[in-house]
Amino acid sequence: MSTDRLEDQINRFGQAVESFAACISALGEESFLVKLNGWSPRDILAHLIGWNRHVIEGSKQIQRRELPF
Repeated sequence: MSTDRLEDQINRFGQAVESFAACISALGEESFLVKLNGWSPRDILAHLIGWNRHVIEGSKQIQRRELPF
């Protein structure tokens, strides 16, 4: 188990999100839509957004002492 403080973990996560967003922003529209092995960067980003929504909803359900999903 990591000994990092929660604040440090949150800060590192925020930095990773910013770095990921910068990578996506740096892609031109053409590159953003090109598929590699069936997935384009746009497809991957949409997939991650969808899973984030599920995680948020599942977390709220757990906080309400409900089984997620």
